Amino acid sequence: MENKFEKKRLEFQVKLALKELREKGIRLDESTGQWGWDDCIAKMMEEYGDEDIANNVCGALKRDYGI
Repeated sequence: MENKFEKKRLEFQVKLALKELREKGIRLDESTGQWGWDDCIAKMMEEYGDEDIANNVCGALKRDYGI
């Protein structure tokens, strides 16, 4: 069973990441080559310094937005 706190924390991190990306004009479209999985992982590692968080945030972005 998933921890509710962890789920809410992940949702918050995804929203924060999306807000930052939108502000920078970065589109979440891998087909354009503008921002893909590797870019996402690198950015989230820079932002949070934790591989699990980076994978969770990027996984949620991929699931919801297809990066």
